[in-house]
Amino acid sequence: MFDHLGKFVTRYWAWVLVAWIVGVAAIKFFAPNWSSISQDDDVSSFPPHFDSRVALDLRKKAFPEDAFNSEVVIVVERADGELSALDLQFVDTLAARLTQVQQGGERRAADGKLLEDKYGLHAFITHQTPDKGQLLTSKDCHATLLLAGCDHTFMSEKIMETVKALRKEIKDITQAGKIPEGIEVALTGSAGVGADVQFATNESLERSKRTTIVLVLIILLFVYRSPIVAMNPLATIGVSVVTAMRLMALFTLAPWMHFQVMKITEIFVIVVLFGAGTDYCLFL
Repeated sequence: MFDHLGKFVTRYWAWVLVAWIVGVAAIKFFAPNWSSISQDDDVSSFPPHFDSRVALDLRKKAFPEDAFNSEVVIVVERADGELSALDLQFVDTLAARLTQVQQGGERRAADGKLLEDKYGLHAFITHQTPDKGQLLTSKDCHATLLLAGCDHTFMSEKIMETVKALRKEIKDITQAGKIPEGIEVALTGSAGVGADVQFATNESLERSKRTTIVLVLIILLFVYRSPIVAMNPLATIGVSVVTAMRLMALFTLAPWMHFQVMKITEIFVIVVLFGAGTDYCLFL
């Protein structure tokens, strides 16, 4: 089989090359962008019959006002004593500033209808909020919390922008010297944890990509001892990676396949194809 295939390719190499170019171009044209179809969510990416999805839907039906996908928690602490009246005034100012960030992520129509909510944040609950507010200050009065629900799940890509915007606002207030001396402000909650995981994951993905490509290039240069010859397999592998990822993206459009890809799948495709591709090129 492979003998016949090899003879066919060497005899009609020009036609094979043209067929590959046309095929790759067609796949690239029709396939959606990887970032638009890759799932970076947690529960929302599961099939609807999974218990976790069923539980989430039931919670949203039972508690529509309090069923958030994640929470942002701002901690305001004075380690050396109780929060003073001045400190609590700062907490109110901080809540107002963060509310502006929340409203800045909203895009509304002329009639006030919400068209887009970039940050997915709901109103902040503070120590002044009736009923719930009294639960947000510690018994020793050394710390108080600001709490806001978020529509983005804690492992989604969107949560990074939300956390970035809030942390930037806190940093601006700190650099402007508007935080009382002795007060520490930090962002946490499931949204903060999820965003930190995403930041670390993205950094790891980029490092893995660069390391893989550099190592493959070093191996090819060591074996072939010619930059021009080494670029041939490297270019072939590169086209293979792009084509494979576009094909996977194309499969997600077929509803009967129920095909899903996670964001982290990208690094596995790159590492596996560069590794296997390098081996096969060396064999050839």
